[in-house]
Amino acid sequence: MPHERFLDKQDLMQMLHVSLRTLYNWRTKGKLPFVKVEQKIFYRQTDLERLLKTGRGNSEW
Repeated sequence: MPHERFLDKQDLMQMLHVSLRTLYNWRTKGKLPFVKVEQKIFYRQTDLERLLKTGRGNSEW
């Protein structure tokens, strides 16, 4: 069974070329699923790939 890869905010900001504020907005609007471990927020790579494949790109958000 493969292990789930988790990305942090820096990973997503670099991959998607967006600001921290944009990630926050997407998260609070429910557009970007996340997992909170203690006080740190992570994003599943599979969730990100699914969003990108379904066409829910940042221009639609």
